[in-house]
Amino acid sequence: MHWQTHTVFNQPAPLSNSNLFLSDCALRDAVAREGAEWDIELLASIGQQLGTAESLELGRLAKRQPARAVTL
Repeated sequence: MHWQTHTVFNQPAPLSNSNLFLSDCALRDAVAREGAEWDIELLASIGQQLGTAESLELGRLAKRQPARAVTL
């Protein structure tokens, strides 16, 4: 049985296919403040790779698995 109580409308759109570096103002400001702007192209490239739908889905799946200690 499915119950519908109300419509949820105040949720953000799912994050996918975005550049996680360029969309993070605080991170960009910190990079500039610390003088690492010389590597901005690499950071933007990494941010683009990490912001793909595939990478975000892999992260979501990894969070579902509880941590396990493996002793040798």
